[in-house]
Amino acid sequence: MGGSETVRRFRIRVDGQVFEVEAEEILEQAPNDAVERDAPSLPANPAIEGRDDVLTVVAPLPGTVLEIRVSQGQPVVTGQLLVILEAMKMENEITSPRAGHIVQVVVDKGQAVAFGDPLLIVG
Repeated sequence: MGGSETVRRFRIRVDGQVFEVEAEEILEQAPNDAVERDAPSLPANPAIEGRDDVLTVVAPLPGTVLEIRVSQGQPVVTGQLLVILEAMKMENEITSPRAGHIVQVVVDKGQAVAFGDPLLIVG
């Protein structure tokens, strides 16, 4: 098959009762943890060209952008909520992988995105 496998742990609360589960994620390509170093599908952006200190936050699954909680130029901290993505009738919180500032918001509210599509750029 050629893909790698990653076991992830989740804590799930059902009717007030907490369960800890492990799920094996099968990856057909190298994992990107919702972050990649550059965004070749984006138009040229002088603010990020040649910089290796920027990260493109990408959609970890296909869905629709429900909310964008940040704007261009805004400082962010690690773990800060950036985007809420609706997928399979569930809201998924996309958080900042590191501290920095928002260089560019690539998506719009209501936009449909596919797995790996760029959402925004953190510098």
